[in-house]
Amino acid sequence: MSQSLSLEDLGRIPLFEGLPEEILTEISRSLHIHAYPVGASVLTAEQPGEAVYVVLNGWLRIFLEQRDGSEVTFAFLGPGDTVGEMSLVDQGLRSANATTLTPATLLWVDRIFFQRSLRTQPLLTYNLARQLTARLRQANEQVQALSRLGVTGRVAHQLLSLAERHGQVDEKGHMHLPVPLTQQDIADLVGSTRESVNRAMVNLRNEGALHVTAQHHITLLDRRRLLRHSRPE
Repeated sequence: MSQSLSLEDLGRIPLFEGLPEEILTEISRSLHIHAYPVGASVLTAEQPGEAVYVVLNGWLRIFLEQRDGSEVTFAFLGPGDTVGEMSLVDQGLRSANATTLTPATLLWVDRIFFQRSLRTQPLLTYNLARQLTARLRQANEQVQALSRLGVTGRVAHQLLSLAERHGQVDEKGHMHLPVPLTQQDIADLVGSTRESVNRAMVNLRNEGALHVTAQHHITLLDRRRLLRHSRPE
């Protein structure tokens, strides 16, 4: 690797969890580390997949551009998440764009090494399947939320989903989202307008369900109330 990452740290990454030390050593020799500034393009849709990435720190937005110039956001990915694995598994083209929401550091390994490792390391293949299954479940839940909930419910659902995967609990039991999200970011994710999301966020703040700073950092103050909003009547 071009920068230092211990085998212990490598083994904590979900994709490499449980792999024996000798396999981690082999993987580490083929890994590269790259730091990206805010707004940098990591992947572009419809291009061949030549590498798989793992987020060490920072956040990415996964999205597609529509013909009318609008964008549909599928997910926000953070530390431990894998990016670009689908096109390496099925040998197809990239299915979406990925850009950095914050400064981010990513590990990457090239297509040939990754495909060979999947064939020879069953535990690595299992770890990848587990991550893909979790992502499919999240996508299914997002589709249900989009079809059955109003804007406030969709916002509550997405904030709870992010908190479940990456939230940090303080001494008061409040859940902090580690990634700053603008109202436009949330609108793109829940399939709504910024104005509608603004009204939903104001209502949730007035109910005491959440707090938002001027820097767009969100704290969930009352997850039970958000959960009620995220359930269809």
